[in-house]
Amino acid sequence: MKFAVFFSFFCLVFFPSFSVSAEELMKDADSAFYFYDVPTKHSYPGGIAVDSKGNIWFTQYRTNKLTTFTKAAYFKEYEVPTQSANPYDIAVDSNDIIWFIEPGANQIGRFNPKSGKFDEYEIPTKKGEPTRLAIDKKGNVWFTEFAGNKIAAFDPQKKSFKEYDIPTQISQPVGIGVDPSGTVWFIETQGNKLGRLSPLTGKIKEYNIPFIFSAASELTIDKSGNIWFTSKRDFKLIKFTPSSEGFKDYPLPSRGVIEGLTSDKNGMIWFCERYGRRVVRFTPSTAAFTEFDMPMKDSKPIDIVTDANGNIWFTEAVNNQIVKIDVSRLGALKKDEGLSIRFTPPKELFKE
Repeated sequence: MKFAVFFSFFCLVFFPSFSVSAEELMKDADSAFYFYDVPTKHSYPGGIAVDSKGNIWFTQYRTNKLTTFTKAAYFKEYEVPTQSANPYDIAVDSNDIIWFIEPGANQIGRFNPKSGKFDEYEIPTKKGEPTRLAIDKKGNVWFTEFAGNKIAAFDPQKKSFKEYDIPTQISQPVGIGVDPSGTVWFIETQGNKLGRLSPLTGKIKEYNIPFIFSAASELTIDKSGNIWFTSKRDFKLIKFTPSSEGFKDYPLPSRGVIEGLTSDKNGMIWFCERYGRRVVRFTPSTAAFTEFDMPMKDSKPIDIVTDANGNIWFTEAVNNQIVKIDVSRLGALKKDEGLSIRFTPPKELFKE
């Protein structure tokens, strides 16, 4: 079922030099959010991705399924062959092949939507605990091994793995991304470091995160090649600029814990606050946060992605939904210089 949401809100102005009228915001926020119920109950939708045709793909962690939500607005679910695989993170390659991790089975999975065929590949390191994955321009699948303390790559052509030991012991790598040059970046949660891996040399360089015990986890790379990640302990969004090797931090307005992080085509950074019941947009040019509160009780947004049109999609675990934000309806928010704005949709609009 689809819900169109109209917004009521309050506005927090940190710099008094600019404001946005209520009428303007209400007009542009009208019908911006759409909520879709996942057919399988209690599925715990996790990782989310989008293919070249605009179809949304996501994993069902608890019910062991891979699911697509098409542009025609219907769901199709596929059972993952290995039982209790607990599929989580997911990505789509340039051929629209779906790749996902199976932490419960210590495997990565491949799904071909055209044939409906699954292939599963066991990771060489036993109990490596694959966590997050990313795909490079050559189609290689990169992922972190949380317990194995490794970065791994899977070559789909050769059907072979290559693993790289992280210099810091028990670093617990989580977030991972590949920049336009093919360099692999990753987060060491326990090691409190940002890692860089060169596929050409196999060498890893580590950068100490300048905040003690930051509990960093998620990572995304923007269109300019800047690395963005999170500090859960300090409630910060952090940017790393590779050219200067410098860090810059931005404290979150609501001191939320970030889960899921993405960059859109305009360079905006979007993320979920899993325990804050909100989705947030950050505008780097103005250092402004825009917060969207979820109206449902015990809402838990998990992972987030942007489609080719710039719309935002995220999974919502507790209420068993995927959610779309039609960014074109948020035009007034482009003028949010110096502002942190929060929207709270009325709960009654979500009753069936």
